[in-house]
Amino acid sequence: MIKLLVQGVERSMPAAHLKPKRQPITNEMLGQMLSQLDRDHKPSHDRLMLKAAITLGFFGLLRVSEFTVPNQHGFNPDQHFTAKDITMRKDSMVVVIKKLKTDQRGESCQINIGQTHTKCCPHLAMQRYLARALRLILHHLICWCGYSTKLYNTHSLRIGAATAVARSGLPPATIKNLGRWRSEACKVYTRRPLTQP
Repeated sequence: MIKLLVQGVERSMPAAHLKPKRQPITNEMLGQMLSQLDRDHKPSHDRLMLKAAITLGFFGLLRVSEFTVPNQHGFNPDQHFTAKDITMRKDSMVVVIKKLKTDQRGESCQINIGQTHTKCCPHLAMQRYLARALRLILHHLICWCGYSTKLYNTHSLRIGAATAVARSGLPPATIKNLGRWRSEACKVYTRRPLTQP
């Protein structure tokens, strides 16, 4: 009972009395930090991930606990942030936060984060990170399946889909429409696949 009373008193006190005042990271500081990441010689995948995380946290006004995991053994995809919680749109991204500190009912929250058209743009940082992650995963899968990575990359997905629908008998005009081609370039995309290794 006393514990609940103390918690109630603490909640009624201004937050400034509970913790030392933290200073804000400004837009200028954010730009400097991201530039410093570019100067460091970290692997590009790590650098892109850090840029995506930092800009997501800043522009989403997120608590660190809303998009990170306390430790590697404590990860729970039902509670913690995963790639499935991001929906990329043309000029924004929608981020689902599953567990909110202030939510007593366990409801999730959606945040729409738009492009900023600056070097600190969270949308661009996330696009670059996800594209790099896809390239790395695809590279490993191609190797694991015994194919040459010199012959395949992420664009091979588009080429493969165009080839598959052409082989299924769809007319060129439909393939052109499906691939959003404006010219007859779609014909170049339909290729005869190599045999399995």
